[in-house]
Amino acid sequence: GAGHDSGVHLRAGGEDVPCSVAAAKLCAHLADWMGDMEDFAAAPYTIPFEADLVREFVTKLEAITSEAPAGTSAVDDVASKQQRVNPPDVSAFDGMDHHKLLDLARVSKWLDCEVLSVMLSSQLASRLRGLSPQQIREKFAIAADMTPEEQESSLRESPATPPDAVVAPSPGVPPAPTRSLSVGLGDDDAIMELLRQCDLKTIAALKGVSKAWRNRARLALTDKYGPWIRSLAHRSPFGASRIRFLLMNDVQGMATAMEEHRMPIGDQPRQLDQPAQP
Repeated sequence: GAGHDSGVHLRAGGEDVPCSVAAAKLCAHLADWMGDMEDFAAAPYTIPFEADLVREFVTKLEAITSEAPAGTSAVDDVASKQQRVNPPDVSAFDGMDHHKLLDLARVSKWLDCEVLSVMLSSQLASRLRGLSPQQIREKFAIAADMTPEEQESSLRESPATPPDAVVAPSPGVPPAPTRSLSVGLGDDDAIMELLRQCDLKTIAALKGVSKAWRNRARLALTDKYGPWIRSLAHRSPFGASRIRFLLMNDVQGMATAMEEHRMPIGDQPRQLDQPAQP
């Protein structure tokens, strides 16, 4: 119909941002909306973000669809491409300020764009890799709420340590800054999405960042059916139960196994969402 000829218009901050049909279909919410609309070109889709941010988001989507060879359905090809060994080019985000990455991740989550969400979280995970707890706090504006002794014991604790039922704030600790990492990511789903792309050393370092991040790291390491262990089970020769056993009994063996079966950042992102093989 007429909608297919002129693409989709996203209404953001009072402006209309054009988006191709192929790029829009990478977002589950937009794909559903287009399926319900008689003529989606006639009515813009309103989205609660600034126009400049949405324009940047659409530019990234268009770049992904443009990787598809001519003569195929761009969307189908992009989806299958994520499952092959040929990963999307995450280097497009290399020079981007991490506040912008977090902003794009929020738009991506709002529109349910799995392809871009995985790319953005793998880029963030790569930026956390190799940093000390102090460096993570400084880079991502996270308030320190543990004493040096608490931080030290958190970094030394067993990977099998379960999360606290309630994270109690320490007295006299300032509230989290508005641009902190967890505020920027928006919700716990987005945070666990980020964690599942982190390696074991990064997860361990996050335990020393703050009480809330210690709890998230504990959850990642102990939830047998959670995204981190599932993701690891998918890309290693061990099942989730074996990984859990190694975490509790042989952390060095676990770290060695992970180095041997390392998944490069940005590689095969769609695989992470498929359940681990039994």
